[in-house]
Amino acid sequence: MLGFLSNVHETIDVAVPAGMTLSESVDLAGARLVAVVMPSNWMAAALTFQVSHDGGQHWADMYDSDGKEITVAAAASRFIALNPALFSMAPMIKVRSGLGSASMPQTEGCMLHFIVRNGD
Repeated sequence: MLGFLSNVHETIDVAVPAGMTLSESVDLAGARLVAVVMPSNWMAAALTFQVSHDGGQHWADMYDSDGKEITVAAAASRFIALNPALFSMAPMIKVRSGLGSASMPQTEGCMLHFIVRNGD
């Protein structure tokens, strides 16, 4: 556990504007997304992700090798641990409120906090 804590790189603030479903883009700069801290004003909706492999020129919804959208159950005021292996190949990422096929706009602007770390 101590090794994990010593590899914590930073917390990145990620805004989902009021009335929107997608956050701004986040450059993970080689770090892995390992957790997300949900704000107290989050309207209950799952988190899904878009990823860019080419510096933000093109974006694609994130799926696993079985063809299932990467979905995280989320609610207000939660610290959600993520599997960093899922995000190891995601150089740039956006978070979505809801599913790709059924996104859910947030009524208020929300600030999520990505916890990222360097290394394996």
